[in-house]
Amino acid sequence: MSGSRWFSFLIAMIFLAGLSGQIYAQGQPPQPQPPQRPVAPSPNAAKEVTKENIEAAVQKGIGYLRSQQKPDGSWDYVDGPFHLKMPGVDTHLTMGCTALCCLAMLKGGTNPDDPAITKGMNFCRNHALQHTYCVACLILALEALYSEPEPEPEKEKDMSPEEKMRTSMAKDPAKDFRKKATPQDKQKIIDLIRWLLDNQQANVWRYPQHGEDASNTQYVALAFNAARRMKIPIPPDSCRKIAEWFLKHQQKTGPEVKGFPVPAADHSIRELRKIQKSIEKDIRKIEKDLKRNKDKGKADSMTTTVVDEAREKIFAPEKHKMFARGWCYMPDDPQNQPWRKVVTGAMTTSGVIALTVCKAYLEGTGAYSSGMAKAVNKSIRDGCAWLAHYFTVTRNATGGGENVIHHYYYLYGLERAGMITLTPKFGEHDWFKKGAALILAQQRGNGAWEANQGTSGPVPDTCFAILFLKKATKPIVGIPERPETGEDLFGPGKK
Repeated sequence: MSGSRWFSFLIAMIFLAGLSGQIYAQGQPPQPQPPQRPVAPSPNAAKEVTKENIEAAVQKGIGYLRSQQKPDGSWDYVDGPFHLKMPGVDTHLTMGCTALCCLAMLKGGTNPDDPAITKGMNFCRNHALQHTYCVACLILALEALYSEPEPEPEKEKDMSPEEKMRTSMAKDPAKDFRKKATPQDKQKIIDLIRWLLDNQQANVWRYPQHGEDASNTQYVALAFNAARRMKIPIPPDSCRKIAEWFLKHQQKTGPEVKGFPVPAADHSIRELRKIQKSIEKDIRKIEKDLKRNKDKGKADSMTTTVVDEAREKIFAPEKHKMFARGWCYMPDDPQNQPWRKVVTGAMTTSGVIALTVCKAYLEGTGAYSSGMAKAVNKSIRDGCAWLAHYFTVTRNATGGGENVIHHYYYLYGLERAGMITLTPKFGEHDWFKKGAALILAQQRGNGAWEANQGTSGPVPDTCFAILFLKKATKPIVGIPERPETGEDLFGPGKK
């Protein structure tokens, strides 16, 4: 289908039915052995990972971002190891950094009508479309701008745990977007998606005058996932090319890893949605019984049973062999620089995320054979096995001890991969508790975060930290909470 015909189809579909620039904090391809700026040691002792400590840190981080916004509404990152200039191309991606800050603030609980958000989003809306990261991150920010807000504390106080759960699971992002988005933003998000589709290379995405890479492509996948939630169609062939590229360039072999559940690979997306709908049905019944009998204790017990039964289905013991196989940044590097071919945690999370999104799009289409489905599931599972085998939160993981950069980008990658695949632990490693403990301890006195090695400065690193702490990535299906603890499916199961 030609670009113009596909564009017309996109417009028709969205109205009939009713997204980091600098995201690689990094906004540039990584550089080997970057020069280091002195960074003050963290002022914090170890903090307990509690909702209260997390919320306090997030709000302090948002306060820092507010202090860094420029009069024109933009945010920027420091010059340094990641600001490359190529012939005719300046890769200082201010629009993407601004969209990333808006996304982090919105996910952190900032009101969509907040003046800082309005100024930042207007800066992005009026900026020329130039780079994959910028466009993809603006799609994510636009979706977040129109996401249904959490219930007000007063209203939430009067809601039963069952009603909270049902309300949370039943949210319809597509309905919210159609209802709340301005006509201009409806058109804008279509233009952004069309731009991404028009700029897909032979297989995936890249920087201008730069080979195809896993990082740009990961953010396109996240943007496509936002489009999926908003019921904006993406051509199956585009997703098939992404999946084939990641399948081709994953490590061919790796050490065997003790199996652990990876629900997005162990089940079809259809099966997971069926479980979600079953939970919603059971909760509605419990809610009716609660209104009739007023027996809160019994209702809470029944709800907990429903959640635990769902856990047993979703997190069934792993039956497949798993092998640690990861990805590098640019396997077909036209300049053949060795550092671009180092397998890292950041790029392995990219492969896991992209393949999971492609699976959600391709299931049930003619572009997804049974053989490809089996290969994709194994690839996602083995990517998670790599993250388990080489797990760390103290630096960007590698398989060979190489000195690599992008620590906070990697931490945010762990969050995205864990959340989108419904994986609470990579092997024995509780990625959220370990990552959150480190992030809480490393917050600066002014509210910022900044990696000690390989950073574009505190603005993007602060965004990554906030997004991690808020578990900002939406899972492939809805996640219920236990009424007595407020823990979601990532919390402890039955002992």
